[in-house]
Amino acid sequence: VCYALLKHIWQTDHHQEALDGIRNFIPIVNNLISPTDGSQPNPSYQALLSKIHIKYGDWLFQQHSNDPSMIQISKNSLNRAIELAPENYKAWHAWANINFHVVLRSDKILNSQKSIIKSSFVKKIDPQKETEKLNVQSHLAPAVKGFIRSISLGKNGALEDTLRLLTLWFKYGANVEVEVAVREASTSVPVDTWLQVIPQLIARIESPTKTIRNEVHELLSRVSQEHPQALVYSVAVACKSQSYQRRIAAEEIFSRMRSHSMKLVEHALLVSDELIRIAILWHEQWHEALDEASKLYFGAHDIDGMIDTLEPLHK
Repeated sequence: VCYALLKHIWQTDHHQEALDGIRNFIPIVNNLISPTDGSQPNPSYQALLSKIHIKYGDWLFQQHSNDPSMIQISKNSLNRAIELAPENYKAWHAWANINFHVVLRSDKILNSQKSIIKSSFVKKIDPQKETEKLNVQSHLAPAVKGFIRSISLGKNGALEDTLRLLTLWFKYGANVEVEVAVREASTSVPVDTWLQVIPQLIARIESPTKTIRNEVHELLSRVSQEHPQALVYSVAVACKSQSYQRRIAAEEIFSRMRSHSMKLVEHALLVSDELIRIAILWHEQWHEALDEASKLYFGAHDIDGMIDTLEPLHK
């Protein structure tokens, strides 16, 4: 009843009153779990205390999201919630979100400093830059690991958590801790989870960062083994891309899929070719190819790329 009352107080915009109340309520419930008078502990209150710590950490962060000391208190509260209920999705979700928002805020500050330095040609760097770099480094791995855990525990794939995990992965995938965590996630997270974000994964198949590119290919290969039909047409479209690197990456994925779904791949390519043939006139194909080939030859001085672009049209 007290917990429900505190939530009602928060929802009626009496935030400080709710924070003070829930802060005072924590030791009361904690005493019910571990009594100091020698009586038997009541384990049924353990789940309640976990929920209280989640709310306290979340509310405190909402009120003091720019105060490092308060952020640490929020994280300590959520960490306690996870200790009390290791399988609680909301605890992991809240833990990951706090770390995620700290990373984004610090990254935004670093980017704004870069633009200021470039525009003013100032050589001195604000000391805050090092602090924000440390913030990113210290909160990045916990955010990634927290989202991986919340995705594993969440219902219906936890799309919000999956998208935020991809945001961190694609931006910081070169980080060793992130690389290791994502590699573990590709095997621990249910394959069906990734079906919701296939477009985002396909968009990164030719990522310039080798570690990200390799992990994306491995993940898509794993998805294709169980759900090849969900992947085949997206990859077929990528195979027709004007970007040479994207075509090569898509063909590499198809070569892996052929080992277990040969007929499906061949049929998808046939349908794709025929749809393109009836949708694009011959002279339009030549016009686009010549335009792309001229960019490769005169702009990038890529003779091989030019030949690869024009050669299919001669067949």
